[in-house]
Amino acid sequence: MGVIHVTRDLLTVLLERAAEADPAETNVRLSATAAGDFDRDLGLDPATPVLTHFTLADVARR
Repeated sequence: MGVIHVTRDLLTVLLERAAEADPAETNVRLSATAAGDFDRDLGLDPATPVLTHFTLADVARR
């Protein structure tokens, strides 16, 4: 399994949502931004995807 890169803010929100939903399941759609699109150098190849956003599963289906 490879490394997954995620922004700190997204990870915080996902962990909070998981804690609120526990023990029930919750689904979200994750979106990525290329590392080269950030304002600062992340030390990653510019094409490396970094998880940055989520969409609620209910919204994603519409």
